[in-house]
Amino acid sequence: MPQQIDPANHNGEVDMTDKSDARQSVKVTGPNGVTWTRHPDGTSSGAQLLEALSIFTRMNTDVPLLWNWWEEDRYQREHDRVWAVLTEWDNGASQRESTNEELEAFQRRWNEEHKKAAEEEHQRRADLVARSYNKERASARLQLSFRSSGHARGVASRGRMPGREEEGL
Repeated sequence: MPQQIDPANHNGEVDMTDKSDARQSVKVTGPNGVTWTRHPDGTSSGAQLLEALSIFTRMNTDVPLLWNWWEEDRYQREHDRVWAVLTEWDNGASQRESTNEELEAFQRRWNEEHKKAAEEEHQRRADLVARSYNKERASARLQLSFRSSGHARGVASRGRMPGREEEGL
């Protein structure tokens, strides 16, 4: 019977009741309910698996975690360490290859979801601009822009261009 480890109460040590069978099956249920089974030749503990899963999910997004990895090649070393633990465990997921139809359907769904999200974001921004538009403020901006461009000084109204000498008539 495989040993079950509760991640909430697990202290990092695996208590194997039958000491003669060093290849006893160990199972750990992750926070998302997925049960992981350690390969017979694996040596990592359930706590190490849960830590590796946690780090793996945060490796590219958790800025404080990455900030602490300032040493040269630290990211690669941590990646290799996490994968060394994860390769000792199996989560029971199917390892079959996807068909072209499944991949195309997935790509269509992915593209549709991202297109829809982009359209929603565009609409949200347009609504934000429409709500925050102030006619008086826009008019004041135009007046300031007009004054700073030189038009208020009458350069254009005298019929000559700046930088060119006036031709005699």
